[in-house]
Amino acid sequence: MTTRTRISRIPLQRQLRATILLVTGVAILLASIGFLGYEVYSFRSAMVRDLDTLAEMIGSNSTGALVFDDAGVAQETLSALAARSSVESAFLLDASGERFAQFTRDGVPDGATVEARTWERDGSVFDGGRLISARTITMDGERLGRVVLISDMGELTKRLRRYASAMGAILAVTALIAVFLAAKLQRALTRPIRQLSEAARSVTERRDYSLRVGRCADDEVGVLTDAFNGMLEEIELRDEALQATHDHLELQVEERTAELRRQIDEREQAEQALEDSEEKLRQSQKMESIGRLAGGVAHDFNNLLTVINGYSQLMVRRLKSGDPLRDNATEVLKAGERASALTGQLLAFSRKQILSPRVIDLGDTIRDMGRMLERLIGEGISLQLELGDDPAHVRADLSQIEQVIMNLAINAKDAMDGRGTLRLILHEHDSSDSGACVELEVRDSGCGIDPDTLAQIFEPFFTTKESGKGTGLGLSTVYGIVRQSGGDIEVESEPSQGTVFRVRLPKVDAPLDGDATPIDDSTSIPSGQETVLLVEDEAMVRQLTGDILEELGYRILEASNGGEALLACERHAGPIDLMLSDVVMPQMSGPELLERVNELRPHTKVLFMSGYSEEAVSREGAFRTGVPLLKKPFSPDHLARKVREVLEAAGGRGSK
Repeated sequence: MTTRTRISRIPLQRQLRATILLVTGVAILLASIGFLGYEVYSFRSAMVRDLDTLAEMIGSNSTGALVFDDAGVAQETLSALAARSSVESAFLLDASGERFAQFTRDGVPDGATVEARTWERDGSVFDGGRLISARTITMDGERLGRVVLISDMGELTKRLRRYASAMGAILAVTALIAVFLAAKLQRALTRPIRQLSEAARSVTERRDYSLRVGRCADDEVGVLTDAFNGMLEEIELRDEALQATHDHLELQVEERTAELRRQIDEREQAEQALEDSEEKLRQSQKMESIGRLAGGVAHDFNNLLTVINGYSQLMVRRLKSGDPLRDNATEVLKAGERASALTGQLLAFSRKQILSPRVIDLGDTIRDMGRMLERLIGEGISLQLELGDDPAHVRADLSQIEQVIMNLAINAKDAMDGRGTLRLILHEHDSSDSGACVELEVRDSGCGIDPDTLAQIFEPFFTTKESGKGTGLGLSTVYGIVRQSGGDIEVESEPSQGTVFRVRLPKVDAPLDGDATPIDDSTSIPSGQETVLLVEDEAMVRQLTGDILEELGYRILEASNGGEALLACERHAGPIDLMLSDVVMPQMSGPELLERVNELRPHTKVLFMSGYSEEAVSREGAFRTGVPLLKKPFSPDHLARKVREVLEAAGGRGSK
């Protein structure tokens, strides 16, 4: 008897029950296996996504550490993985493949370390009982290193065991129920399973965990439906939590990146500012050192030039016209006068020349110089004055300001090679540091200045002109005059774009001062018969000055220092009409000698002379005494007129 014959003899109800039981058992078994497979697949996918996201986050957070070679920061980043129980080890490798930082959970064998270091593939892979995720860290297309994460599969194993136990229990219960409720199961089983199957397929294809299967009954199928829906709900919650974590990590990465970028920018700005400050300090110290040297050299030159020019002028006066020696003496005198002008430029650069400041209108000064400037720059250059109608009152030495304007005009002429436009623009300038200023712009259309030359333009003896055509003191003199007058000067230029000099002087709200009384340059030299006490520590200057005054009829008492001068005051029986004294002398300065002489000779008038800078004269207190000052080098004519002026002044110690 065949098997088919045996089955056909079984009652239909039993066949149906057996068939339903078999079909039910097989269906539930297949559904369980499918669900279990889907759960394994979903869980493994979730693990891959989670580990990949974690690897990307670690790679992003470690970019700065790799760039700045900061292993401490990288180690702190990896140490945060201690909170992730599934991660058993993590490695951060540099661009050469060497270990930069690592994290290994307790109990993990050392062999995993060797395997992770040799892992060269990007992505995730299941290797035995572990999941390995590796990512290359790059920045701007440049490889910085790699991050490798290793996770165990213990959680998946636990889940499989739980689900296997649950499925076994479900199969047993379902088999028992199928025996007694075969008829009901054959009617109620098809639809719920179809719904579950369709829902599972939809979730798998669309990744839409918001789907839910409607419950048709309260039996095992209903429980399975609830379990399925619960699983979907749990997966949905985990997916939302994972997305929220991912978004939060991305936000932290963006904020940290922005903060690092801001810190880098601030550091670069601070380094640049420090570099600029150091450069300005070096330039200021260099200019100050050169200025002190120039001031000291100028003082020594003034004494020598006083003697050279004085004797040269005496020789020219004493020799007859046509005498060859007179021509020689004239040439010596001319050379001495040029040397005196050079000494004045040195003092102007060092900002230590003695000025005679008064309130002037800078606009009127430029207008008065207009014709002279036109002749100076030549017919090929167009001179444009844009001075405005508003007063431009400043306190400055008129002759020095005229020298500033002339030097700038000469430089502009040389830059334009005889053709172009020179503009002098005058306007008011408000500065947050120095307040209201009068600003003079000197603009030319010349060849411009390259950056290397521009950085040295105000340094003394620096010139781009050919040998013999410039001393290199023109702009350094301008710089010194402007700075000593309380102002500032800056230059702006580019090759082939012309040059702009901006001179700023403090604006004053005061009426204009009257012109100083000019010295009479007539050929006659005033003489006298008064007694003059001459106090000078430099023997050559003392000898020259004494010879000039004796030749003019004065009676001279000589002293090389303050002590000799006081002794002469005590021993001389007659009156001493004038004391002509140097300001800076050893043992006793001119102002100190003045106080002592006042006690012995209260009616003696005083005239100071000095070749030192204004700073040194002021430091000795000469300006506070109100005594007139004769600047070295001086000519015999100037000496004679100044002595006569002081002697003839009404009362006091003389007039300035």
